[in-house]
Amino acid sequence: MESVCRIRDTIRRIVPGKGGDCTLLLGSEKTAVIDTGMAYCADRLIERLERELAGRPLNYILLTHSHYDHAGGVAALCGRFPQVQVLAAAHAKRVFQRAGAQREMRRMAQVAGRLFLGEEEFEKKARALTEYPQELLRVDRAVGDGGVISLGDLTVQVIETPGHTNCSLSFFLPQQRMIFPSETVGCYIGGRRIDVSVLTGFEAALRSVEACRQKRAEFVVSPHYGLVTSVSAEEYFDIARGEICAMHEYLRERFYRGESAEQMLAESIRDFWENRSGDDEQQPQEAFAINMRATIALVMAEGRVDG
Repeated sequence: MESVCRIRDTIRRIVPGKGGDCTLLLGSEKTAVIDTGMAYCADRLIERLERELAGRPLNYILLTHSHYDHAGGVAALCGRFPQVQVLAAAHAKRVFQRAGAQREMRRMAQVAGRLFLGEEEFEKKARALTEYPQELLRVDRAVGDGGVISLGDLTVQVIETPGHTNCSLSFFLPQQRMIFPSETVGCYIGGRRIDVSVLTGFEAALRSVEACRQKRAEFVVSPHYGLVTSVSAEEYFDIARGEICAMHEYLRERFYRGESAEQMLAESIRDFWENRSGDDEQQPQEAFAINMRATIALVMAEGRVDG
């Protein structure tokens, strides 16, 4: 699926391909994007951004966190818009400075590219996906709680929301009463369902939900989904909190039942991946498994301490 959706005249969600998206903010003085999608479709993202920018420069890239499906397009955008500043959490800046993290970003770019492009098209793009200069995958300025980015008539407030990662940030636009919660608060999938992925701390994730709730937003733009219209913002945060607790209990029950990490992973793949809503695959199963292993390890560590 590829699309450009006007959330507001000055706020446009761009979906250049499966598995990732990007939101363009067109302020009266400056412009910004929230996240950059995956590397395999960064060329399509640039094409759509140039059309929507209509000759204006891209001033900022705001990253919700450092994972490949949210930051995969950073290198391509920095190459195309050399004046752009990348803003993210201090932890994300440290992550991008690690050789191992750089390698993993390139490896997952290949995994996603093969899945979504097919082998023939992937081979045409393979070098661009993996051989960009290392300095293009970067964070220029660290931002955190209380940070404010002014785009003129649009203001972006930064909220630290760890739980999915230690570098997860959410963004709030006070003039529009609109919040862009990080993946710590989950990904809306319709009805009263939110997929959650907690990799670094369940208590931290619950606090992050409440930090977002405190902004009293009227509108929620959920990662990998877009503007949520089926439930209110207050209901959204209630559902997120419930899903985080339910995931925690799901894994704790299996830990205390004596299941191994591999058994828990197999059951999680069956219950949360194979039975996911719809057939529009948005992530490689490998990415789900990597994240779920981290969640399982977190719960097992908690259980050993409790025991």
